[in-house]
Amino acid sequence: MKYTKFIALLAMGLGFATISSAGPIYTWVGGVDNSWNTVGNWDANGVPADQELNYTGLNGDMTIIIDSVSTPTEDVPDLGGHTTSARNTPLIQLNKGTMTMGLYSRDGWWVIGDNELLTVGTGTDAATLHLISPSTATTTLCRPIGTGGQLQTMVVNTNSTLTVNSPTGLSQSTKGDLQLTLKSGATYLTEGLLAKWGSDTGESFIAMEAGATYTFKATGGLNTTAEIDALYGDQIKAINGATLVASTLSEGYLTVTAIPEPATLGLVIAVGGAAVFIRQRFMI
Repeated sequence: MKYTKFIALLAMGLGFATISSAGPIYTWVGGVDNSWNTVGNWDANGVPADQELNYTGLNGDMTIIIDSVSTPTEDVPDLGGHTTSARNTPLIQLNKGTMTMGLYSRDGWWVIGDNELLTVGTGTDAATLHLISPSTATTTLCRPIGTGGQLQTMVVNTNSTLTVNSPTGLSQSTKGDLQLTLKSGATYLTEGLLAKWGSDTGESFIAMEAGATYTFKATGGLNTTAEIDALYGDQIKAINGATLVASTLSEGYLTVTAIPEPATLGLVIAVGGAAVFIRQRFMI
């Protein structure tokens, strides 16, 4: 499992990881209007077809690619998925522009097997994706299902942004793990504090290249080195020679930044003017 994770992370670090899906690929090209339901805005496969009509939201083994700065803003469906369904939540690739999508399930993506669930930006083109979860949710970004041992990945590419109003974290399951990679210049903003859900025994984590930032809503327990270290664990990692340093607390939010300095500097967090140090966590 750890070997598989390392290979997946290496692939993303080299920039050749791509979304793969066993189902159809739908590509938004825009040009007609901003309505999701306008056939002329999509390539030859047309408007994404819901494969599980008995569930709320858009469900199915499919990949949806948004490839125009004129993104859909009208009639955009929520992303569905359900634990009793054999269908996954659709995989999303936002190449450019700004877009908002809803997560119907309080547990975000329901997925079976190894998948790259989400890509924001291309590395050349910047993009911004806002994911909105139900107001009553204790939402995570992913809930893997199936036999266990799966690895799910999400990538926010250079100068791109992902925002999620998740109050918890990345993954809620012991059956799989979620790896969120923030490339150089990428931004991840969330209401959640932890990378993985509180009762999850998996190994979900956020991997940050130099220049990436992770901003989250700070809650209690951020007063001593031991308390912060206990909260983070191995959930935030610097990759490709970066070091996690110099975070600041502003209006209730804490920002962790990766910089290109020796990893031995560790992680510094400034809270209320007092600096506390967290030991650096390594990939392997």
